[in-house]
Amino acid sequence: MPKRWIVTRSVREHWPNGKQDFLQRDYLMTTGRIMYLADPPRRVPWTVIAAAIPGMIGSMGALFFLFGMLFVVIFSGDVRPLEELRLSSATTTATATVTDVRETNSTENDVSVYEYRFTFRTPNETDVTGKSYSTGRIWSKGERVPVTYLPDKPGVAQLQDTRHTEFPWWTALLVGIFPFIGGVMLLLGALSGWRQIRLLALGRLAYARWINVTATSTTVNDQPVMKYAFEFQAEDGQMYQGHSKSLPKAQLGDEANEPVLYLPANPDRSMLLDAVPVRSSLSADGSGQWLSDGNPWPILWSSLIGLGVLAVMVFVLSRFF
Repeated sequence: MPKRWIVTRSVREHWPNGKQDFLQRDYLMTTGRIMYLADPPRRVPWTVIAAAIPGMIGSMGALFFLFGMLFVVIFSGDVRPLEELRLSSATTTATATVTDVRETNSTENDVSVYEYRFTFRTPNETDVTGKSYSTGRIWSKGERVPVTYLPDKPGVAQLQDTRHTEFPWWTALLVGIFPFIGGVMLLLGALSGWRQIRLLALGRLAYARWINVTATSTTVNDQPVMKYAFEFQAEDGQMYQGHSKSLPKAQLGDEANEPVLYLPANPDRSMLLDAVPVRSSLSADGSGQWLSDGNPWPILWSSLIGLGVLAVMVFVLSRFF
């Protein structure tokens, strides 16, 4: 294995005279991947940003979140919480005529859910049509049934002993568990990715010695996410410990000393450079700036996730407003 050296300001006094100009910047001499890294702040390519956010865990969370929201839309897409709350305490009533009754494709405890369409007239002579639901058939076409409605929005109404939506409101809580878990994973992945981007832009370069490698309880495509613990010496001469999580990669563990980035103001914030979730190892150009591997997939994938999250936000806001 080629000899590796790291030169920092903390060891300048150990170099022969005439090397001071060389020591104005931090260098890592390794197999040729990174020969020089510019002083921060550094530019981080969009492909690297898109790969780091949402990252591995965030991508899993995005799938949980978006597919989970499909079930939320299917089972509770007509639920409007504020209207439901107001309707539950409404006292304005009228007498409606059932105009149509049909059995839906939905069941509750193996009992069919029925839809009732009805019409009624408000005190100001406005004809209003609406629909409500019940588990099991209660009313028949042509029957006259008491109806409760909102005075300022008469279209929000329900017949006696029925509900306003096809499924009970609490169904949204049950089917919302999966998108909630996915959303938490997506948020954690985005925060982790943001920390990685910050280290790429502002971090100093050091080298790390392995402490241990352990498998976490998280798996992706049947592969365990590994936790890599390491220690390194910062430019203040002190030793610090850190850890990074990643799927097993050939670049991690192939050398006795691995490149690490840390924040000079807080060396406890660090990461293994090869733990950044990019297709190939990160490298720098001649000016010490990070290079993009040219893979457009992270940008496309992050854009799809962003559009999906935006669509969910619009849907949720439409339920409340």
